[in-house]
Amino acid sequence: MNRKIERMIIELEKECKAQNVELLLCATNFETGQGSTAFCGSVIGLAILLQKLVGDLKEQLSISESCDCPECVAEKAEDAANEKSMDELLTAFLRGELQ
Repeated sequence: MNRKIERMIIELEKECKAQNVELLLCATNFETGQGSTAFCGSVIGLAILLQKLVGDLKEQLSISESCDCPECVAEKAEDAANEKSMDELLTAFLRGELQ
């Protein structure tokens, strides 16, 4: 990875901090093994960004719809169970039922 890309990543991180924008970024050159990461924001905000990134990646790769191998079927079932569980936990939290 060249210096120009590294400077751009640093500048983007600075600008995001100045504008109070959450950022989660990773750039890697697999040929050279060089990489850079940048992140700013709250832990919760970064977790949300990571969740969105994984979801977008799955959607882009069409993983959730295209494969019916046993591993993918099991992963789909687990994802569905986790999503339902998360919805139930969030609802309970918003109702004040969790301590």
